Amino acid sequence: MTFENINWGALGIIVGVIAVIVAVLVPVWLHRLSGKQKRRDEKIATFNRLENEFKQRTSSFDKLAYEYYKSESTHTLQEANRLFYKPVWIHQPCDEIIKLSEIDITLEAAANDFTKTNTRQRRFLRKICPDKDVDLIENMRRHLVPHRRLGNAPLFALNKFTVLREEGKRKKAELSVYVSDFPCYINTCRPFVYETIFENIINNLQEPSRNSIRRQFALADTKNRCVQIGVAVLTVLKNVTCRDQPGDETRRPMFLVLTRSDEVTTNPRMKDFVPAGCYEPMQTNLLKEGRLLDTEHLMTTVKREFLEELCSERGAEVGDLRDFDVLKDRLHQSGLDEAFDNTYLLGAAFLPLQTHFDIFAVSVIDVKSIAIGQTAGEILQWFTTNFEGTVDLIPFTRPYLNQYMQAADSTSGLQFAINIILGDFENITTQLKIS
Repeated sequence: MTFENINWGALGIIVGVIAVIVAVLVPVWLHRLSGKQKRRDEKIATFNRLENEFKQRTSSFDKLAYEYYKSESTHTLQEANRLFYKPVWIHQPCDEIIKLSEIDITLEAAANDFTKTNTRQRRFLRKICPDKDVDLIENMRRHLVPHRRLGNAPLFALNKFTVLREEGKRKKAELSVYVSDFPCYINTCRPFVYETIFENIINNLQEPSRNSIRRQFALADTKNRCVQIGVAVLTVLKNVTCRDQPGDETRRPMFLVLTRSDEVTTNPRMKDFVPAGCYEPMQTNLLKEGRLLDTEHLMTTVKREFLEELCSERGAEVGDLRDFDVLKDRLHQSGLDEAFDNTYLLGAAFLPLQTHFDIFAVSVIDVKSIAIGQTAGEILQWFTTNFEGTVDLIPFTRPYLNQYMQAADSTSGLQFAINIILGDFENITTQLKIS
């Protein structure tokens, strides 16, 4: 074909049509692309708002979840201090105290396969997650700055907790667990948190909507989600020297309270337990004849969290404490080998907002037997501080315990544990030998 044979008129028409199509479609495409990006930016902003609201107003949203479960769960659970429990789990007046180390723990197969989230969870997560092709925890890593480094650490999840009684008194506690991981906990439990906040601040609802996740999943059912187990300990230091007046040296029991910093992701500026943490496996073989090795007991978590939260600048890096041999060496270096022998079970309960399960205990440490100082000032100076907050020593007396139980800035868990102690104060303090 030569230039002379080209139909320039027809070619001009074709070019003109293409130009019109491009002129029409490109702006439409750019507009759609811009709209898609705008919607994505709005989702990212909403996602961050949900997390920020959770951090700043945990107590308020906890109350919303509590009010719902208070009316819905009375047939399976009872409530106190905005937590939900079975009476058999809790220390009752005149009970004998049970050592935390004596809880019989068994390792079971996973209760459920949570890799596929529930339909209602998926529907809600599509509404709030910027990226639909990944799960919730990956969205948190990508878009929430405080959670960029969320890991895949294993954890023990709750299957069943039982306290056996004879003649009305506690005799034995049993805990059945299975091995899961942190992403599974986040993907199955965090939707409860974000949905409560979303329905409140976006939809202006004071209770769960008809199709909410909370209305579908019972709090007491451990098969519908990966239920993380928390261990929270009220630490009582016995024989602390108090110089109330010049020349007067009185020894009395005092308990530790952590005022959480602004840097923590939940309950900033609230009064809380120390130590407290998630029940996680150590870097060791888990099974021995169908039962957990001693290194995997709840007491290991108590010791590890104590070193992380109160002695984090003494010795090895915090991450090394997942190695039992390192943990044992650190305890020895700190003179705390036998400091936690007197740690006792108070009770257990579900937290309504985050839906995980906490085991509450009290630990009595005689400062005369460990090298952390004798006076309150020396002891507080011995403890190191970290981003989680600052520690105070409070007299272990009825008035002070009652003050912290009623304080608006105390966490529900701290109030719950103190409430148990005050309910049988004379008996508990006598058995703990701190009266």
